[in-house]
Amino acid sequence: MDSITQAALGAVVGERLLGKKLGRSAIGWGALVGTLPDLDILVYPWLDPIAELYWHRGISHSLVGVIIGTALFGCILTRFRNREKALRRRNGSVIGLPLVLLFLFLNFASHVLIDCFTVYGTQLLEPFSNRRFGLSNFFIIDPLFTLPLLIWIAAAVIRKQPAGTAPKGVVAASSMWIAGYVAFSFAAQAIATQRFEKELAAQGIVPTRSLVAPTPFNTLVWRGIFETDDAFRIGYWSVTDSEEPLVFKKVEDSRHLLTPYLEDRGIACAIWFSENFLLVEPSPEGGFLLNDLRFAEFWPDDTDGMPRTFFSWQVVPEAMEGGPVFRQVRSSRPSLSRFAEAFEARLRGDRNAFLP
Repeated sequence: MDSITQAALGAVVGERLLGKKLGRSAIGWGALVGTLPDLDILVYPWLDPIAELYWHRGISHSLVGVIIGTALFGCILTRFRNREKALRRRNGSVIGLPLVLLFLFLNFASHVLIDCFTVYGTQLLEPFSNRRFGLSNFFIIDPLFTLPLLIWIAAAVIRKQPAGTAPKGVVAASSMWIAGYVAFSFAAQAIATQRFEKELAAQGIVPTRSLVAPTPFNTLVWRGIFETDDAFRIGYWSVTDSEEPLVFKKVEDSRHLLTPYLEDRGIACAIWFSENFLLVEPSPEGGFLLNDLRFAEFWPDDTDGMPRTFFSWQVVPEAMEGGPVFRQVRSSRPSLSRFAEAFEARLRGDRNAFLP
């Protein structure tokens, strides 16, 4: 998920485990450690764009990475703390290695866990497998998950005695909200999936694969993408929907254009990253424009009715004249105000609110 959420979750872990010993600094330590796995991007200057996709959320977000990171940073932090060992003893805040290791392990593990909640997913089994694991019950940014974490942290920061610890009422309320919200996201996803499947069956559509995930910033409106023999179908379901029929937009499947280039490094990377939920178009600049359909689409006015997504690449295979090229396309994004209008309309029952 986004860096603010990861830092906030890490700060909460720090407050719970180290707040009584370190005071408010425990929150800072937690926020810092909570963002460490995402610092794998620091090696990007030495990687090409293809290697970047394989690297990010790779070994740093794997089970092996959690174990190695816990051991490595445990030694570093324990040694750092021992530099002021006498002072810390007088203040009653000596932190032993077991507590440091628990602090690090929970921080790294929770970071990886909530990243698994997204469509993007993580490579949990690196270095043994680069398969991505994503539960798709959260969008990458979800304010309703992040807000209680921030309230928890704020309560701990402003509290005077004991400093660096949140009041029990705030802890209980925030914990209940977070747990309840996660449970709600899985329940809503299951209901949305069931509703999509029922409607597809009624329309005589038999998908070979499907993906159901929330729309940006919420878990109230859900998006389903369904692969058939010749097309993808995209539809939306809202928690406020009645039993009226759902609407699906048909997007022609052009992945056959990639068949001669499946061994190309750039094409193989795009297929792997997108789990082959790819919309393929010939690019006027040469090669292909590839859109990862797992991420919410939008419909620009200048694309002849074809969608764009948050992950798009121009890929020119090495075998093509002028190749190879692998470049992320920074196409225009819809405004937040337009998204808010569509979101409100969809909650009110407009089946076409997110479709062209």
